[in-house]
Amino acid sequence: NTAEDMKKNASEKAQNILQEAENKARDKSQEFTHLQTEIDAYKTKIKSFPSAKGKIEIPITVKEIALFAFSCCEELEEIYISKNVEKIESEIFFRCKNLKKILVDENNQFYSSSENNEILYNKEKSILISFPSVSGKIELENGITIINSYALNNCDLEEIIIPEVVKVIGSGAFDGCEKLEKIT
Repeated sequence: NTAEDMKKNASEKAQNILQEAENKARDKSQEFTHLQTEIDAYKTKIKSFPSAKGKIEIPITVKEIALFAFSCCEELEEIYISKNVEKIESEIFFRCKNLKKILVDENNQFYSSSENNEILYNKEKSILISFPSVSGKIELENGITIINSYALNNCDLEEIIIPEVVKVIGSGAFDGCEKLEKIT
């Protein structure tokens, strides 16, 4: 019976630690709004966040963000990705036409954002994961070798210069870019 009590106490302590971490993440910044979402039982994977709008912060307990997690969140404007996120599946910001800022914690070992916080990259900045708010004419950085699927979808891009080192352009990378006239 004492082994079972020890197991119960350990489980309660783990739950308290998770709750404390969530509370700290929530308190970290007053500018972000926390909304209800579908997270797995261990609070480590965001599966779906259909109500995301305004500014949100990914809780520090989250390690993974699923495919299409923020799909069609037309009112999402800014997102902060914590240092603990290890895996972001592609197309997470599919049709998020008002997303202007993607901020990645500088201590995140897997992902980074551009200096102006508009682009989501892998840490090495060789994979362009998402660039939802792009408009007009842009020239991608020379280190990019992969443009993820739907990375630039539904933007007001008119012209893009893609470096010769790009080896892969994912399906639908320019989906819904109705103003796009020139790719070089």
